[in-house]
Amino acid sequence: MSNCGVCFILRHYLDSFGRDVTCESCGTLWRVPIQNDYINNFEVSIDEYNDDAPIISRPLSRASSGDSSTSSNYPQSSSSSYRPTRRKITSAVDNDGRPVKHLVCENDWCTYYVPVKRSQKAAEGLLKSHEISCKKNREEKRRYKSVMKSSGMKSGVYVPYETDAFKEAQLDNSALLSMIKNEPVDE
Repeated sequence: MSNCGVCFILRHYLDSFGRDVTCESCGTLWRVPIQNDYINNFEVSIDEYNDDAPIISRPLSRASSGDSSTSSNYPQSSSSSYRPTRRKITSAVDNDGRPVKHLVCENDWCTYYVPVKRSQKAAEGLLKSHEISCKKNREEKRRYKSVMKSSGMKSGVYVPYETDAFKEAQLDNSALLSMIKNEPVDE
């Protein structure tokens, strides 16, 4: 996948958008995740014309009552009461251009993911054990935070909400104070 900074941010906040988003920087189409009931109907593919664009195709139709022209299995507008949940399967491209599938923690407060490298079953086992500890840590008011080791490997720790929020607030306040100190004073 390209090293587009805008795509990195869009991918992280994708589940909070009300509609599909196109990256203004590189043109990658990012689809809003839909409810996990429909995960089994997903077909994960890579767009042939833009190898940087991950495409998750939605199920085309489902039997429903009422007018088929207006009904669908996912919301058309952000005004509906439907709240999409984080998708469980994501797709990306590695450095060699091969598609790589990731399994993502279904908890909306968590950013944990497992790349499916060798075995789907092994990745599902890792994800299942994480989700159990994730829910347990949530009860203890802790969340998963991804960190990079000095060796360059991805790792993660569970951090308390209060401590993490307090540090962020301190950083915001110190940045604000440094900006105020540098501004000229009008007399």
